[in-house]
Amino acid sequence: MAVACDSQSLVTQAQCLFPCIPPGMVPYAKIVILCATLNSTVMDCSAQNLVNQAQCLENCIPRGMVQYVELALLCAINSGGSSGGGGGTNCGTSDPIAAPSGSCGIYYRTDNGGFWYWNGSAWIQFIV
Repeated sequence: MAVACDSQSLVTQAQCLFPCIPPGMVPYAKIVILCATLNSTVMDCSAQNLVNQAQCLENCIPRGMVQYVELALLCAINSGGSSGGGGGTNCGTSDPIAAPSGSCGIYYRTDNGGFWYWNGSAWIQFIV
């Protein structure tokens, strides 16, 4: 699902998740999404699905390790550890504009930590 990355659109989308995902589950939900990205898997990002999958991880990953797990996943994505098509990971200090060379891609903004993925027709920001 394409989402505009202006502040109002992002807040509107977040308001759908906010009452349904407990704050303590958000880091684990991010790991779920990063794993799906690494494996080039399109996933159901409904609040209930994210909570269900995050609960499984919460039982196995100590809270103090969450950020390090995220880093490991981001490094794997960056190094081309994905089984997806061409395009790979790109980075820069401005928002992505041009389509990736292949059918999929990830973009990391080095100055503010933002992440985008290519949905086949547009860049979608998934970490602000």
